Amino acid sequence: MVSITDVEVSEDFSYATVYISALESPEEALAFLEKQLPTLRRSLGKIHRSRVPEIRFRIDPRIDRGGRVDDLLEQEQGEA
Repeated sequence: MVSITDVEVSEDFSYATVYISALESPEEALAFLEKQLPTLRRSLGKIHRSRVPEIRFRIDPRIDRGGRVDDLLEQEQGEA
């Protein structure tokens, strides 16, 4: 399962960075999404925008950081 966690679009609408998280194999999910880019761009072109942004997929690093914070909090509670 893949989730989109955030999307950042440049002011001129030329780039869109899509952040994802995946329960398993995030690198494989990223590779799959990148293979789908031509189809996705064609679909976005049907929206009738003057410019379709160049889409870049990235694995959201905040998900990993959040898990580490949870682990540290659990350790702290266990020691108290």
